[in-house]
Amino acid sequence: MILFLSRYPRTSSENADGMLRRVTQVDNLLNTYDRVYLYFELKRCWKPSKCRDMNRVDIRVNIIWFFFYLKYFWSARNIYLHSIHAVRRCFPILLLPKNFILDIHGVVPEEAKFREENFLRVLFYSFLEFLIIRKVSCLIGVTDKMVTYMINKYKISTVISIILPMSMIGNFYQDRINGKDIDIIYAGGIVKWQNIDKLARLCNKYLDLNVKLFINGYQKVADMFVKKGDLALVNHSELLPYLFRAKTGFIVRDQHILNSVACPTKLIEYIQCGIVPIVDFEDLGDFKNMGYEYIKYDEILGNGLPEYDSILKKANHNYLVLDQLVQIIENGENNLREYIRTNNT
Repeated sequence: MILFLSRYPRTSSENADGMLRRVTQVDNLLNTYDRVYLYFELKRCWKPSKCRDMNRVDIRVNIIWFFFYLKYFWSARNIYLHSIHAVRRCFPILLLPKNFILDIHGVVPEEAKFREENFLRVLFYSFLEFLIIRKVSCLIGVTDKMVTYMINKYKISTVISIILPMSMIGNFYQDRINGKDIDIIYAGGIVKWQNIDKLARLCNKYLDLNVKLFINGYQKVADMFVKKGDLALVNHSELLPYLFRAKTGFIVRDQHILNSVACPTKLIEYIQCGIVPIVDFEDLGDFKNMGYEYIKYDEILGNGLPEYDSILKKANHNYLVLDQLVQIIENGENNLREYIRTNNT
């Protein structure tokens, strides 16, 4: 049995969450094994909530019942940690003589510092990450940069590492590049590193462009935009037709370790749908090393949108990058299956 310290998505909103999409991705790879998902709440689930589907059990329970669920830790062959957040409410389990796998998800202490969170919280995450890294036998990361960063940060050499990028939205490449009528699209949130202020500056300067902005929490930033009609919110399942129609996609990030090791799901979706990304800091994850094409934010802000022939050329080139990504994903999936097979007996 494999024990996952994580929620398993139960609702459509949870299925759209980036982290939980990763949980589903890994679960689909390992669906031949008995799997238990265990997630400890602080303020909810006073009465344990359990969902069973074939050989998968999903349990959400308040932390006060922790000791009643130790049996799952003892019986598990492997304990799979979906980010260091998974352990923050039950870190004593790291004392158990078990095979721990860490799916990094992100550089949590650096993210907390970037968000300007409480110093003690940043210190706690740093200490927790240190403990986990010293304990795990396998590191899984969405990019080679992320895994390399963690290995160099803690100077570890014995850990097994697996590169497994986020999966794509279905097994297709967008073949309807011609006839696109949306000049710029954005689909995402309003957190600090997503640079909504730069998006507003661009949209407000070129009011003649056909722009679609699907922003989670758009009511909080609506006053930043002149054309309020560009703002909307749709379910993730309803987003795809709009992506097919878009020429370019806004994914402006700052130069920071958070972004240089990341593998943005939205960037994969953009490329897969024939959308050329608009970037500021272009060295996102492993994409620059794979040779992806992009348009610089300052270039568009100063000169407007390039001619469509130029955009089309970049979009077609990025399908070659997608081929590389598919191969990396397949290799990562095979490596993870093999690791579990050899360590689950």
